[in-house]
Amino acid sequence: MRKTLPLSVAFVFYSFVAFAQNTRQRDIDAFIAQTGAVATTDKATNSLNFLGFQSGRH
Repeated sequence: MRKTLPLSVAFVFYSFVAFAQNTRQRDIDAFIAQTGAVATTDKATNSLNFLGFQSGRH
């Protein structure tokens, strides 16, 4: 019974972290669509690895 409260708090914390990753990816995708940037993601962690912009030089 004493472990119920800490486990509940840990579960709520980790669920917020899990949902934050999805929101972050949507924000990155929206930024890429607005700016025309090129992004690469790490396949193992699914995190942003590199964000590049075109220089505008021809």
